[in-house]
Amino acid sequence: MDEQDAVRRGQRGRPRHDQLESRRSAMLDAAAQVLVEEGYANFTVNAVTRRAGASKSTVYSWFGNREGLLQAVVNTHYDRSSEWLRPHPDGPRKALLRFAAALIQSLQDDLAVAITRAAMSAPELRKIQLAGGYGRVQPLTAEFLRQAARAGDLRIDDPDAAAKAFFGLVVQDDQVLRLLGEARLTPQEVRVRAEFAVGAFFRVYAP
Repeated sequence: MDEQDAVRRGQRGRPRHDQLESRRSAMLDAAAQVLVEEGYANFTVNAVTRRAGASKSTVYSWFGNREGLLQAVVNTHYDRSSEWLRPHPDGPRKALLRFAAALIQSLQDDLAVAITRAAMSAPELRKIQLAGGYGRVQPLTAEFLRQAARAGDLRIDDPDAAAKAFFGLVVQDDQVLRLLGEARLTPQEVRVRAEFAVGAFFRVYAP
């Protein structure tokens, strides 16, 4: 039975939007677990639906196919770190510190490593990784920097180039080291890295 049909049978009328969103989120969590624990070779619609306790027709209805499901997993993962990129009452420096720490943590976790491994093993997946990672976060960062420059808080002529510089300072080679088996940075190390990155960024772009 299709998962959405099951919802309809369990109540009168159409399922509420929040119910469908909750089920979609559970599906993506199950997909992320399969990718981390079993790798991309075993990342199949069958494996995900077994883990989620859902039907294949639900996956195809919501995501189109396996690649669409993977894209949704990637997008959701990096969107969570992007949620930290918002104005801070103490100004853009604090906002970027918060965002840098969230970005470092997201790139260090097991799901990010599994996504990168998938892209390395299947070149056709690299566009999924790039579109869901840097491709989604970079425009948001550039817009944040553009707004900060308009407010006079930063001196930036090219927000896109500044966003790229910011990512270079934040990310460095940590994800490569994680792929090679290095341990994740500790919370203290994340804070130190974020402070270093934002401090270096402001030395270049401070008004």
